[in-house]
Amino acid sequence: MPIHVPLIPFIRRRRRRPSPAGEPVPPVALTLISASYDEGATTLTLTFDRAIDIAGIDGSFILLRDGTGAEMLYDASGGAVLTGPASVELTLVAVEGDSTPGVVLSVSPENGIVAVDDGGTWDGVAELALPYP
Repeated sequence: MPIHVPLIPFIRRRRRRPSPAGEPVPPVALTLISASYDEGATTLTLTFDRAIDIAGIDGSFILLRDGTGAEMLYDASGGAVLTGPASVELTLVAVEGDSTPGVVLSVSPENGIVAVDDGGTWDGVAELALPYP
């Protein structure tokens, strides 16, 4: 007489899901909250959505055109000082005369301003009218 062996149901193994902590989170770009120009002090103040690091800042990529008052094109190569965790005051240096009307800020992505928390960078701006907002 044949022996009858009962079938054992197949048990599927659960797939392991990678833990969220194991995957690197990409940095989030910095967002400019405000920008103001002080013609008398020849400074530019930038404020961002979170704390910034200015150790790698390159002011030659930050240009301000004041065609209304001083009639000058400036870059921010005169130095930078944190005025708060998310704010920086930049000293402007005259580059050349410029009589184009208005006060306008142009900043290249190579400016060197980064977020403290995740290293997110600031993409800069093109022809942003000041004061902003």
